[in-house]
Amino acid sequence: MTSINNLSDLDSKNIVNYVNSFPEMCHKARRLDIPTNSIDTKNIDNICVVGMGGSGIGGDMLKRYTRSFLDIPIHVVKDYSLPAFVGDSSLLITISYSGNTKETISSFVEGLERGCKIIALTSGGDLEKKCKNNDVPIINIPSGIQPRAAFPFLFIPILLLLDDIGMLKNIPLDEKPRNILKNTINEIEKFRDQIKPEIEREKNRAKKIAMKIYKSIPAIYSYGKFSPVAYRWKCQFNENSKAYAVSNRFPEINHNEVVGWSHPLTKNISVIILKEKNLQKDINSIIKASINSFSKSKDIIEVEIDGKSEISKILKLVLLGDYTSLYLAALNGVDPSPTKEIDRIKKEISKSTR
Repeated sequence: MTSINNLSDLDSKNIVNYVNSFPEMCHKARRLDIPTNSIDTKNIDNICVVGMGGSGIGGDMLKRYTRSFLDIPIHVVKDYSLPAFVGDSSLLITISYSGNTKETISSFVEGLERGCKIIALTSGGDLEKKCKNNDVPIINIPSGIQPRAAFPFLFIPILLLLDDIGMLKNIPLDEKPRNILKNTINEIEKFRDQIKPEIEREKNRAKKIAMKIYKSIPAIYSYGKFSPVAYRWKCQFNENSKAYAVSNRFPEINHNEVVGWSHPLTKNISVIILKEKNLQKDINSIIKASINSFSKSKDIIEVEIDGKSEISKILKLVLLGDYTSLYLAALNGVDPSPTKEIDRIKKEISKSTR
């Protein structure tokens, strides 16, 4: 087994430095210029967020977090085209970190043709050029970061955007994003200092989780507002750890997936359950009832998180997953930076569409 402490020797693009800077990125993200005055906020009937991969996860988080505060539907698109209902009464938020994501640009162009109210979030590229050519407002984010490591820039600004233009009418004052993010960032800094690489394994939650799931397939489960976080963990294990992983949510798994756990091959799976402390009674009952189904698994790890706000819990769980995926990469003896299969597929698609 490669040492969990060999990450710096393997990490060719220093992804760990960006993860270490997660709280600082949150601070910068909340201070970005959001051109709210350039957005037509009249007669918006729905919100559509377009983004792929690391750029798309912000939309997933936004949809689930704002579910109780929005009185109009929000839809996330991870494809080349927009749903039929998207039109001139839609707010279209197009996210591409590089600005060159083909699927996002295709949906952006379609949105222009349909007369959508559009804003883009990008660090440059073709998307920025098209925005400038069509007078579409842009939230400019810093360049030079791997998209999956730039999560704070891909979630916080679009959350603040909806708050600033008055879309989150039903949100309690103590959950208003601008009111709580400063204190949240202080919480995240303290949390980061407990799980960063310098902290030895015995005191480091992320390293302990990585050790437990080593040489197994992680299955990450959560519920409600944390369901997209479970998916984020899955994607980070895929890209950073070069590991196969799956994710799903309670109570949906109790209507299908739990039956599959009777298969003997589930002995190669480690279950990670993401949850908050002081769980609601119904959710706690669901998780307790489900755990017996995973009895054949290699391990069952219940990851509890606390925080002063819902945003704090989400961001801390994201950070914990990011670190865990890097420590698993070290155990697997792989460089977390390159994503060769993604690059190969993009090149083949590009050749076939010329």
